[in-house]
Amino acid sequence: MSKLTPSIAAELERVLRNQRAALLGPIRARLHGSDDPELMALANNLEQTGDAADTADSGLELALLDHELSALADIDAALKRLAEGVAGECSACGADIPSARLLANPVARTCIGCQEALEKRGGAHHAAH
Repeated sequence: MSKLTPSIAAELERVLRNQRAALLGPIRARLHGSDDPELMALANNLEQTGDAADTADSGLELALLDHELSALADIDAALKRLAEGVAGECSACGADIPSARLLANPVARTCIGCQEALEKRGGAHHAAH
């Protein structure tokens, strides 16, 4: 179980919720501003569920949308870890993630040692930031 203080946990939640809100505006604008039927369906799904959804990788708009949705998924996962009381616990080794790391990167899922090991193995893209 992570040892986040209540004040650090509250700060992380505030930052994550602000980041989430900042992402939702551009995602909705990008989706609703498109005539592409796939994007329109995705927009409707996002409005109904509030969840990020998968997109096809074609064109700059879709690449940007994919990046934004990925960031939104990372934020949602971090909020879930926070709610479950495991935020601040390395998903790879179980060690505590320092509060300074979490405040600098609120979606971090690994301690620095495990993150460096993932990056050395070439798993940085799938790593925990």
